[in-house]
Amino acid sequence: MVLWILLLAVSISLFVFVEVFVLPKMLFQHNYAVRKIKDRGIKTEQRGDEEIIVYEPDLLMRKHVHRYMLIKRQKGKFLMCKIDEGLAYLEYEVVVYGKNNRILTILNVKDRIKRVGFTEELELPQETAFVSVLVSEVDRKRFVNNLFAPIKSGKVVLYSVLSFFAIITLAFVVRISIAFILGGIFRESVLLSSEGNIITALVALGLGILNLIVASLCIKKRNKEIKR
Repeated sequence: MVLWILLLAVSISLFVFVEVFVLPKMLFQHNYAVRKIKDRGIKTEQRGDEEIIVYEPDLLMRKHVHRYMLIKRQKGKFLMCKIDEGLAYLEYEVVVYGKNNRILTILNVKDRIKRVGFTEELELPQETAFVSVLVSEVDRKRFVNNLFAPIKSGKVVLYSVLSFFAIITLAFVVRISIAFILGGIFRESVLLSSEGNIITALVALGLGILNLIVASLCIKKRNKEIKR
């Protein structure tokens, strides 16, 4: 009995791990729509132990963010933007690149301007090779950047198939385990019952459909937010 209880616990734990972590990470992790940097590096300065690389952003952004500086110090890497002096609020996205134009992350920054003409310093990952800055909002005026690619329907279908397979496998493992734990002398009749197999399959199908509906609604909401 102990063995079947252990199998039941392990099966449920493995199912939760696959459903919550493995499948979403494989299929629904962020896909970046941006690939190559469009901004232009205009000069490099050395100030003591600081190395400063000055960039000009994309022409459409330059009205609000004139330049930005990637500052390299011994204790880390930082970003500061030279902005229009009339701005009181700036929201922007920082596309952080590593080696070989690989995107490490995209940072969303909301900055209420305290120092006229400049943003606060933003600490960057140590692996940062260069960055690109895209303005999202200035003083309640919003811009669309489309940094993330929407999730395709094919991935939703694949997720549904794999998820249903995991659900139906778990359902039969649970049924078999409970039969061995609680069935006693009726164990074989429980296991060989065609009616029980049909009920188990129907329950698994219902859970699979419910899981598909919830996943589809979440992905629809996420894709809608990406397009804003």
